[in-house]
Amino acid sequence: MHDCLTDYRREEIIYEPANIKPIDAKKERMPKNGYPWREDNAMVLKECMDFDMANWKLDRLVPDKILGSEMKEIFIRNYAYLKDLWTTVACTSNFPYITGLDLGVFFSGCDNVMDRVLNLARLDGLIIAAKTKAPGDTS
Repeated sequence: MHDCLTDYRREEIIYEPANIKPIDAKKERMPKNGYPWREDNAMVLKECMDFDMANWKLDRLVPDKILGSEMKEIFIRNYAYLKDLWTTVACTSNFPYITGLDLGVFFSGCDNVMDRVLNLARLDGLIIAAKTKAPGDTS
């Protein structure tokens, strides 16, 4: 049997609640970085889409103008979903970027994309084409 080597403590335990103010959930709060929260409303999505379309390299990846215009329409129709998808994948990669390896892992989880439409060699080629300048491009 174990013997207790110290005496039992018999003093009264005094509990004082912490001096914490309750948070009003309905009150608008400012983030710690000082910038207000931005929600994805129609205006924010339009600004993001215009920025993305001004900087994309679709013409390098898809030289066919008709196919390129169809892809542009699909992009515009599904922009909110694609932006959320990009943010989700980027959060598990090298935010705000997605590495080629993480993109390959993402596409391998998509049932009808990898090996039917796309393989890793083609994906690497697309990544290289998107990162390099086209001949005669001065920008």
